[in-house]
Amino acid sequence: GLNSPLLTRLLDLMYTASGRAIAEERHHYMVAFFERLIAEVSGDK
Repeated sequence: GLNSPLLTRLLDLMYTASGRAIAEERHHYMVAFFERLIAEVSGDK
C-alpha cells in the first residue's frame, strides 16, 4: 500500500480548515491512485 511516511503525514500537518479540506481531497485522490496502480501492476485489473 501507501507506505511513505511523509505523504501520509501531510494531511496531519495542515492547520487551517481550508488547507485541511484541500489536503483531505488530495489525500483521498492519492490513496485511490496508488491502490489502482498497485492493482494494475499486480495484474488484478
